[in-house]
Amino acid sequence: MHDAPRIVRGHIAQYADATALHVHLDFGRLAETLGYDRKVNTLDYPVSPRGFRILGRIPRLPKLVVQNIVREFRGLDEILAATDPELESVDGVGEIRAKDIREGLRRLQEINLVDRYLQT
Repeated sequence: MHDAPRIVRGHIAQYADATALHVHLDFGRLAETLGYDRKVNTLDYPVSPRGFRILGRIPRLPKLVVQNIVREFRGLDEILAATDPELESVDGVGEIRAKDIREGLRRLQEINLVDRYLQT
């Protein structure tokens, strides 16, 4: 009998978690949160990498600088094509950091090519 309040609290907590999960799985609400129109089918939009993960793999590159770069160039292809002066124009990126970014991206591309070669 002493466990009854704890069991009831457990059921209430499970219901609250399920309700919260249901709210998060409402794709219309999720679309609005991400800035899309609730009624538009977001599966029809093309998706392309923006560069957060690849830039995050470059050593000693602060997250704030990564955000600034992604915001400025709006896509991984644009970041890969950027010249040193274009990178230097981003807040938080100077001459040395621009060269480090270009070198880091080059190394990551080489690693990716080697990994693909080894998988075949």
